[in-house]
Amino acid sequence: MQVLNDGASAGLVDGPVHRALFQRPTGLATLEDNAIAIADCGNDRIRVLRDRTVSTLPVTGLCRPEALLFLGNDRLLCCDTGNDRLVMIDLAAHTVAEVAIDGLPL
Repeated sequence: MQVLNDGASAGLVDGPVHRALFQRPTGLATLEDNAIAIADCGNDRIRVLRDRTVSTLPVTGLCRPEALLFLGNDRLLCCDTGNDRLVMIDLAAHTVAEVAIDGLPL
């Protein structure tokens, strides 16, 4: 049986955009190549929509990612709300690092 994403289903499925499933997407950022990074809050993942295909970034440690801001040079700033922190995601190296801001207690 083939099930297409009708907007009523939720989950974590990569692939062609018409079959991909999300669990509460909450933030978007346009990347250098016009791909779109998507914070999939319900799945604790960052997803990428590129060439009508959705894929999941292979990064770990996120909990309820929400807002995203692309900074260039393969760097994506993310509000990691479930961990009460701001993180920098390196899109090339697939790493996540906590961001410290001078003058603010972390």
